[in-house]
Amino acid sequence: MDDLYERINLTFDLSEVSINVCNAYDFGEFVSNELVEVGYEDFNYVLTTQKGKYFVKIFNKERNEDNLKKYLDRIKLSSEIEVNSPHVYKCNDEILYVYKKDNLEFRLCVFEYIDGQSFFDIDLIPTEEDIKEIVRQMALIHKAKLDSKFIYDPWTLTNFKEEYAMKSECLNGSDLLDVSNLSFEFDNIDFDKLPYSFVHGDIISSNVIKDRNNKLWIVDWSVSNYFPRIVDIVVTSCNLCLDPGSKEKTAKMIGFIINEYEKYNKLTEYEKEILPLFFELANAMGIIQTNYQNSIGNQSEENNYWLKVSRKGLEYSTNEFWKQIFNNDSERRSKMKEVYDFLKKCGTFYIATEEGEKPRVRPFGVVNIFEDKLYIQTGKSKNVSKQMQVNPNVEICAFKDDTWVRIEGKVVRDDRKEAKESMLNANPMLKSMYSADDDNTEVLYFEKAKATFYSFTSQPKVVEF
Repeated sequence: MDDLYERINLTFDLSEVSINVCNAYDFGEFVSNELVEVGYEDFNYVLTTQKGKYFVKIFNKERNEDNLKKYLDRIKLSSEIEVNSPHVYKCNDEILYVYKKDNLEFRLCVFEYIDGQSFFDIDLIPTEEDIKEIVRQMALIHKAKLDSKFIYDPWTLTNFKEEYAMKSECLNGSDLLDVSNLSFEFDNIDFDKLPYSFVHGDIISSNVIKDRNNKLWIVDWSVSNYFPRIVDIVVTSCNLCLDPGSKEKTAKMIGFIINEYEKYNKLTEYEKEILPLFFELANAMGIIQTNYQNSIGNQSEENNYWLKVSRKGLEYSTNEFWKQIFNNDSERRSKMKEVYDFLKKCGTFYIATEEGEKPRVRPFGVVNIFEDKLYIQTGKSKNVSKQMQVNPNVEICAFKDDTWVRIEGKVVRDDRKEAKESMLNANPMLKSMYSADDDNTEVLYFEKAKATFYSFTSQPKVVEF
C-alpha cells in the first residue's frame, strides 16, 4: 500500500485532496475514498460524495509535463470518439486539476464512475457476445485520428529490442531462453508492410469494465499510439481470451477475435503471417516487465498474475496452435462456400419462418457471400422481414438432382450500405426493384448456421459455418 502513496508523494491523509476536489468540482460533501490497487503507474481511487461516486486519477510524480500533456490529449480523444469510455469532468473548463500543498503538486483528472467490475476483478473470460462488442469498439478506435506526439510505453511489443537490452539481466532459466530466442525474429519484421492506425494498446482484462447493465467500457488510454493495428488484436488475445486451463478454448477464442475484426477491417496476408510472432512478443514483454517489477521489489499479486499469463501464452504458441486457429477459419469459409454453391446451383430455395404459432414458407432466389458471411435478401415491407425480426431463427430447404439441403440458423439484419451494394452487384436483376440507398432493401446474414446435405445414395453430411 505504501508504494501506491509513494507514486504521488502523498504524506498526509488522502481525504484532504478529496475535500478540495469536492469543493472545486461542486461534488457536494465528501463521504469516503476507496483505493484501486490494480495498475502500475498512477494513483487511482473512487471518491464518494453526497452527490455520488467519481473515479479520480492522480498522475504519477514521475510523469513530466510533456508526458502528461500527451496523456491528456488521449483522454480528450477518448471522450470524442464513439466508444464507451468514461466521461472526464472539467474544472474551470480544463480536464486537468492541480491541488497544491506544502510545495507539492497533485495533478489529477476526475472521471465518470462506472458501476461495475473489470474482467480482471471478476476473473472471467469474456463471452463471444462480449468479444463482439470489444472488437466493435476496437475497430472504431482504429478509425480515430490523434494530433499528439508519441508516448513511449515499456510494455508495448514494438519496444521489445530496447526493453530486452535494458532488462534481460532480470531474466533467468526458461524465461531468458524463451525471450532471447525472439530477439532474432524481431529483426526480421518488416514494419513498413504493416497497416498502422491509432490503437488503444492495452485492451486487457483490467481495462474492460462490464457495468450492471452489461454494457462494456474501455478505460485507461495512457499507452494509446499510432502502431500496427494488429497490436490491439494480439494484446487482447494474450489476455482477455487466454484460458489457462485450455489451449483449445484459447485458440478458438483468438480465431473468433480475428474473424470478428475482419468484419470491419480485412487483415493483410502479411498481418496474418506476422500475427503469431506479435503474439509471442506481447507475451515476452509481459515476462520482461513482470520480472523487472519483481527485481525492484514489486512482488504484488497482480504482477504475479501477469507473469503467469504471459508464460502460459508463450507455452501455447506453437505451430499446431496457430494452424488450428487459421485452418479453422479456412475450413469454415470452405464449408460456407459449399453451401453457397449448392444454393446458386438450385436457383430457387425455400425459407421457413414463424408467424405467431404458424409456419410460413416462401421461395427465395438470391444469396451472396460478403465479408465471409452468407447473406440473403428481401424487402423490409414484406411479411417475411417482419417475421424474421420477431424470431430470427429460420430454416432453408433446397433440392437439386438427387441431393437436398436443410440450413438452420439465426439471421441478423445488416443495414450497412456496402452490404446492400455487394448483394445487388452480385445479383444485378434486383436493381430494378431495390437500391442500396432506399429504406426497403434488407440484407441478412447467417450467424452460427448448420447445413445438412441429404441424398438417396449416401449418408447425411453436416457442415457448420
